Amino acid sequence: MNPNFVIINGKHPYLDYEELEQSFNETLWLHCRESKVFVINNLPVAVSTEIDIDVIIVVNVLNVEGNYYVLKYQSDSKKYLHNQIIPITFIKGLENRNISIENDNLLVDDEIELDYTSEINSVRYGLINYLTNHCGLDQQGLYVNPVVHIDNSANIYKDNYIVSKTLNFRDIIRYFQDSYLSIFSANFNWCKPEFYYDVELILNRIVEKASIDSETGFLTKKKVDRITKQLASTKMIFDELGKQMVIITGKAGTGKSSELLLLAIKCMSNGLNSIYLTYNKLLVYDITKMIRDQRNRLVKANEVLNADQINTKVGICTTDTLHSYFYALSKDLGVLHILGEHRINMLLDLLKKRLNSIYLFIQSYYLQDSVSLSSIKHFIQSTKSLDTPTKEVGIDLINYIIKKKIDRNNKLVDTTRAFFSYKSKLVSNLEIKDVFLSDYYGVLENVLLQIQDPANFYHKFNVGDKYELLEIVYKLKPQDNSHSLLSMKEFDRVHKRKISGKRRKTNVFIDEAQDCHRLEKDILIELFGSEKIVIANGGKEQLIRHAEVCNWEVSQGKPIGFKKHNTYNKSFRMKKSSVDLCNYVAKHYGIDLNLVTIESDDVGEVILDFRRNIQASKIEPIFSHLLTKGKITGCTAYESLMILVDSHSQLVSRDLESDQNRHLEEEEDRTQNIVINEYGNIEEKASRRNNQWAFKDYFVSNSGKDMFFWDGTIADKRTLSIPTSLENRLLYYESCRGLESWSVACFALDRFFDYKKMDIEAENFLLDDLFLSHDTELRKSMYAATWILMALTRVIDTLYIQIENPTSELANVLMRYAESNKTSSNIRILKD
Repeated sequence: MNPNFVIINGKHPYLDYEELEQSFNETLWLHCRESKVFVINNLPVAVSTEIDIDVIIVVNVLNVEGNYYVLKYQSDSKKYLHNQIIPITFIKGLENRNISIENDNLLVDDEIELDYTSEINSVRYGLINYLTNHCGLDQQGLYVNPVVHIDNSANIYKDNYIVSKTLNFRDIIRYFQDSYLSIFSANFNWCKPEFYYDVELILNRIVEKASIDSETGFLTKKKVDRITKQLASTKMIFDELGKQMVIITGKAGTGKSSELLLLAIKCMSNGLNSIYLTYNKLLVYDITKMIRDQRNRLVKANEVLNADQINTKVGICTTDTLHSYFYALSKDLGVLHILGEHRINMLLDLLKKRLNSIYLFIQSYYLQDSVSLSSIKHFIQSTKSLDTPTKEVGIDLINYIIKKKIDRNNKLVDTTRAFFSYKSKLVSNLEIKDVFLSDYYGVLENVLLQIQDPANFYHKFNVGDKYELLEIVYKLKPQDNSHSLLSMKEFDRVHKRKISGKRRKTNVFIDEAQDCHRLEKDILIELFGSEKIVIANGGKEQLIRHAEVCNWEVSQGKPIGFKKHNTYNKSFRMKKSSVDLCNYVAKHYGIDLNLVTIESDDVGEVILDFRRNIQASKIEPIFSHLLTKGKITGCTAYESLMILVDSHSQLVSRDLESDQNRHLEEEEDRTQNIVINEYGNIEEKASRRNNQWAFKDYFVSNSGKDMFFWDGTIADKRTLSIPTSLENRLLYYESCRGLESWSVACFALDRFFDYKKMDIEAENFLLDDLFLSHDTELRKSMYAATWILMALTRVIDTLYIQIENPTSELANVLMRYAESNKTSSNIRILKD
């Protein structure tokens, strides 16, 4: 065995290691003896919610004279292989299908478009975030090159895809040679000779850190045990899939989501692909962890049971939020591009004019090798013949050339066109995102129109004249004629391929389906068929997002065939002390909750904190108590404690002022967004700055507190990795839906209640209810209480509630509950 071919963390059944090593020996190592290949198998931690990483292949070449491998030649220059980080996902089940490529589209049987762009980007940025946030790698100069390997004899190599019968190193070399890349360095630090011998140590440390971060605690083990035991019992519901819609109903904490998860895993074990949709990104992370662990278990089990047939045995389940799913769908169908066309065209017309001026200005300098790019940039900055906006475009163009290391032997006109294409993608993404956020329901309406009636959509938006606009998103053949027309026949062909590609997911599981909008429901039914859909429905008691409960029994005026399964009202999550409190609050506000807890000698604990001017030093013993309870039980930090805070509060400890004064004071902290609501009305919605929880720094800076936060309150969540087992979740109340924790700490809960009661949506809550429509104040209180109950029902064992104002409405309700249970040893009251 070649010592330069290193296998880390076992093996994966879909990879032929002997063939990979032999092909490495016959290619890279044959010409470059100081080179190494590392194969990391089954990275323990999940980095993507959309798809698993099966193996990571790391290639590293010692950067010394005479030790090199030329991958390709470009513009009379050699492009060398330095190092690469290649996460690989294996796709099985297409071995006997005809796979081809047309205009950069990967097609199955010329009918289905294979597009894993979203999954590839999720892996790329997820792995980069994990390596930088948790493993100490420098993000500057770090590049990850994900590859989807499709088992098929077509032998196709395109950006992020390899289609071949088995994966060997010849495939990897060919993939690099055919790729758009001109620099083959994934980590600039590893290009330094001194790092060559340390890479193996670094990679082993990454795997060790991932093992710690993915540690399984008591709650996860309990879920795994339940899943293992109950997989067989889901057969009755599973047998109904493909025949009619399945509706699972029940109260909060009664196991609706667990039933969906069980069915998704059952689909995987039967080789079926599926997608699991919900509203909460953090819940997506939790579901991803469970599905990933179960899929790995199934793959290994199939390898042992029937090694000859493992390729087609295990399906793939993708997890995503509903908003993310519909954003990707509307973007892929070109709906967002068409709706935002006017603004995009205006910006691109300006760019064209300014680029033309810059091209004429720098052309003569660019052809002179003696004139550096820095000098050209200086000429642009100092000339008086160009206006400021045009100068900015010119400087940007030069910076682009420098950043991309574009060879100056390339024609300037080609480089300028590449820059324009790059900017086109950026501005398109920016503008269509704004369209999606501001006119969400209008976007959904037109997505549904294109799925149902592509001809109508084509004529309504004059799609024939939008060839240039849709060229990139539809991957059309580039046209020299700027006035090219997109024929109805070509549009229909692209449309059918894209829709067929979306239908690759055999079954759809939708959590919190009572909160779906009619258009979301109709799109999913139109796309997949009602018989492929399973929903969890919590009814109006769990209605948060919309004013009306979504009726899944009807779609576009037609009844839907369905089968209902009820989990009833027994809570498998919460212990008696918390259940009793939730039932009391619900009854006070006229909400039909009526949770029943499972029988247990341990009834849990409720801590009600009415102390004014709460300080971190007063919270510290509370946290210590809650974390200790979780640790004793066997929970990880992630499972032990979830901290919920009010998204409107800058300082949780600030004295509560009157509602009116507080409302006026914080007007300055608002920005306004224009939103088209679900009924087509224009609204101004206030958004606030993301402020850090007042006590976070205290616990982070005091290392003795042994607390690490996964901070879901930060503004830019793109930098967040999937939470690890060592982190406590710090979230806004709005982000806790569907989650659970051994202990939950709720800060300024009364303030959150007050803000929800003043929310513009509160007046619209259950407006169609004949018995409630006349009582606005009651509906507003019910709306706020529904949000409160969503937070309170996240707990399993111990619930801590901190109240800012002991005289507030919610404080009085909780105080009355405490007084009526003052003899209970499981309710603790903290006062000044």
